Amino acid sequence: MTPLYILPFDHRSSLAKILLGFPYPVKTKGQALRIASLKRMIFEAICKAQKTLEHPEWLGMLVEEEFGGALLKEAQKRNMTRAVTIEKSGRPLFEFEYGKAFAQHLEKYTPTYAKVLIRYDYADTTSNAIQNPRLKKISNFCKKNKIAFMLEPLLVGKGSRFNQMKKMIVTLEALGIKPQLWKLEGLDKASEWKAIRKLTKGDLIILGRGASKQEVERWVKEAAQSGVVRGFAVGRTIFFPPLKAYVQGKITRTQAIDRIKKNFLHFVHLFEENRT
Repeated sequence: MTPLYILPFDHRSSLAKILLGFPYPVKTKGQALRIASLKRMIFEAICKAQKTLEHPEWLGMLVEEEFGGALLKEAQKRNMTRAVTIEKSGRPLFEFEYGKAFAQHLEKYTPTYAKVLIRYDYADTTSNAIQNPRLKKISNFCKKNKIAFMLEPLLVGKGSRFNQMKKMIVTLEALGIKPQLWKLEGLDKASEWKAIRKLTKGDLIILGRGASKQEVERWVKEAAQSGVVRGFAVGRTIFFPPLKAYVQGKITRTQAIDRIKKNFLHFVHLFEENRT
């Protein structure tokens, strides 16, 4: 199982509202350029991190087209693992960012993965009746066009995360929604990851969901020790503090990029040290 360590920075609403203090969708070209410039800093940090590793191909990126289209093109030239976001930002139910034209936008960037984020409640049959056919559509498209499908479910139902996750995977895969890569929330025990792995043929990576460094470290260790999780896709925990300090004028651009690189490599090394 080849490791995969992704730095996701497909955040749009949170970068605009929380970090820069203006609304999303953005109102001006200047606002768009400010977001794009921050995303370029993250991309540069990934590229720097790659130069320090024996296996740079294990690192990857996840970004959306709106502010990161140019970066996707650059990543393609570098032959970097790249995932592109295809959902609208901040919607309660999954909607295609470009509607029926989603296929054209995917084909333009030839990504390694097409990624969809959903909010999932097993008991919310009304929402699932709307959302599941859309997921089946992108799952089928990816299979037909040989693009790997990455699904990122944020669990919002009742019950333990582990039990919610089991029900979700069994239900969605029975409907023919079969991601090649599940981007899942952290679990508390390596044994739980092993149980999840038995339910799907898709690869598993963990997400950070903006949690504290200490909490994400705990998730990373358990996932790595399970022997069945391929890696992680941790974003805000890695890049948000350095970007915030940069926006506030407390550090330079170069310092912010170096801190993002350092934070990213910290989790890479932590996973590697615990991987079985």
